[in-house]
Amino acid sequence: MKVVLVTGAARGLGAAIVGQLSEAGVTAIGATRADCDVADYGQVSRFVARVLGQHGRIDAVINNAGVIEPIAMLADGDPAVWAHAISVNLVGGYNVIHAVLPAMLAAGHGCIVNISSGAAARPHLGWSAYCAGKAGLALLTRSVHLEYGGRGIRTFGLRPGLMDTGMQDTIHASGIENEVTAHRRDQLPSTHAPSRIAAWLAIDAPEDLCGRELAAGDEGLSGRADAGIKACRDQSNFKLA
Repeated sequence: MKVVLVTGAARGLGAAIVGQLSEAGVTAIGATRADCDVADYGQVSRFVARVLGQHGRIDAVINNAGVIEPIAMLADGDPAVWAHAISVNLVGGYNVIHAVLPAMLAAGHGCIVNISSGAAARPHLGWSAYCAGKAGLALLTRSVHLEYGGRGIRTFGLRPGLMDTGMQDTIHASGIENEVTAHRRDQLPSTHAPSRIAAWLAIDAPEDLCGRELAAGDEGLSGRADAGIKACRDQSNFKLA
């Protein structure tokens, strides 16, 4: 049975991804800030070691942990909070990848899914830290693919799009209006489609999509994810029967 590690799994998209993986019959290990602060490499390394000790393998990792704060104009924000956002959104992803790569390389295979954002490609008013962190994460996806794609490591970036999660409350409470705040939370889609695609990427690691930034709004991608999750679930049910 495949083992998939998901960071930022306490709520929102991360919790939904864990649910999708579990439904598909995969062993999903959810990491939260309470048990693994991704910005702290020591905590990440120890958490990964525990998972390997308990399960003997980590087939895939989904780097979902992220923060939206600070939402502020550059001159108005707190430099320490800005730096912390980069530590979580970018350095955190690196920390997890660095910790799991030795085991994946030893196994000869592995999958890394980095939860990206449309903010990686364009700035939003007041979101300099988030945009910069996600842009860096997108380049990290490409770097892992360049360095390790030929050694069995398949890497993807997934842009989930606007979703109905608790992050929207923080965004709307900031008082800064941009393209995102133009949408009320009750107008936004659920986490169902992007979580399903993220789970499928981790399970199937489709070779034709490696090293790319993918958009959850792509209907073709959604169709492939639905079929892949169903096939995995059916296979798991068959083995249990």
